[in-house]
Amino acid sequence: DEDLHLCGIEGDQRVIRNAPDLREERSHSLTMGIEYQGSAAGMLPIMVSLTGFATRLNGAFSERFVSKQGITERWERFNSDGAQVRGIELDLGIQPSGFAEIRGGLTYKKGTYDSPLEDFDTKDFLRTPDLTGNLQFNMYPADQLNLYIAGSSIGEAGIPHEVAVEGQEEPDLILERSTSFVEIDIGLSYRIPPSNGLKTKVSMGVRN
Repeated sequence: DEDLHLCGIEGDQRVIRNAPDLREERSHSLTMGIEYQGSAAGMLPIMVSLTGFATRLNGAFSERFVSKQGITERWERFNSDGAQVRGIELDLGIQPSGFAEIRGGLTYKKGTYDSPLEDFDTKDFLRTPDLTGNLQFNMYPADQLNLYIAGSSIGEAGIPHEVAVEGQEEPDLILERSTSFVEIDIGLSYRIPPSNGLKTKVSMGVRN
């Protein structure tokens, strides 16, 4: 985390200091899962796993406003009541042929604080989507050649928004909801055969 934050183009400084009685966060986690590796229809190699997880966070860090002098805001980092995260994750891998494979995953998780955030009146973690996913396709048309297409999906999340108002010293605080979006990467890599113990790989591609 940062102890000095510059707020937007107006250049206000937010200085964050630890509370005198600040203690470390402590967490307790439980994870349970099941996995299958074998073949579908007696011939198609496949891997499927399902995992559930839960984490209890005691003394989760939070921040509160203390004072403002000129363009400098003073904030304090303190221990909140606590928080918890629960979720489930599904992973899948398929190898339809000896030179191609498909891997993907889907995760749903929910993070909540024990007490609502003072500025936005919500218990949900901010900037943290509940639903995310990924999918990747790899193909090896030759021993040294790899073609891949990868995609990830990011779900909606709560985004804090500070809106400056003319004639008003403090900004309006608004909690907005981001839209979901997808990223796609395409690439090609070639491994040059080792020479005198030197391994080289040449890659090219387009990200997002």
